[in-house]
Amino acid sequence: MRFHALQRALVATTLVAIVQTGCGDNKPAQRELPATQNDAAAPGVDGATVIGLPRLIVPAYFYPDARWDHLIAAAPDVGMLIANPSDGPGSTADPIYQDAIGRAQQAGVMVLGYIATSYGQRASADVRRDIDAYFDLYHPSGIFLSEGPMQADCTGMEQAFLEYAQAARARDPRAFVAIGTRYCPSYIYFSDLIVLFARQEAEYDSFQPSDWMPGRSPDRFAHLVAEVPAEQLEATLHRAHDLGAGWIYVTDDAFPNPWDQLASYFDRELQILATLR
Repeated sequence: MRFHALQRALVATTLVAIVQTGCGDNKPAQRELPATQNDAAAPGVDGATVIGLPRLIVPAYFYPDARWDHLIAAAPDVGMLIANPSDGPGSTADPIYQDAIGRAQQAGVMVLGYIATSYGQRASADVRRDIDAYFDLYHPSGIFLSEGPMQADCTGMEQAFLEYAQAARARDPRAFVAIGTRYCPSYIYFSDLIVLFARQEAEYDSFQPSDWMPGRSPDRFAHLVAEVPAEQLEATLHRAHDLGAGWIYVTDDAFPNPWDQLASYFDRELQILATLR
């Protein structure tokens, strides 16, 4: 069972938030942002049960081993993984990754393929090639367009990112599209998730979401916080929840690549997150 179908089962029928601000003249048609059943379990597809938000989104930029097994076993508290086989999909399929991604999806975990966009500066043809390669090699649940545009680039790159989303959905109409940018509000019209923050705890202390972020659509926003000491874990999780993130991951791993290990306090993180629902 593909998890994105389950995730969309959380959507309520009443529309409560519509983003009014756009960053470009070629803004796509408005995308209505539905409320989510954030405080209670919701019936899922085929009678499955989907727990409420917040849940964990884990950038699992390490080879599938016991750590991936641990993440998969933590479903549905872990609802999303981001796979990065070779700084992108690579050119040939790795059967270990194929098996791990398939097992995660069977467990109800969405798996997105990591694609670097170099803050929107990477050649469009290379990004499109990575999108196709992921679907050819691994059949992911969707893609994560990491390192999205900075503030000055939102307007000029909007059409390209819209086309990336369309390219993924051309390969799978249900493909889930996540974009890493805190600066481009109109991008939410054509994506499913925006990763608003993916930096260190030192920066997170002063971070505030943009005022365009719909306050009642936590399923559309993620915060990834690195270099968090164990004694700050609970406070950081609470802050992410209070700032409206429905998808969260906190780790004590450090830059330059804070996603190449599983957080040492991962099990405690699961326990704390469960208290925030």
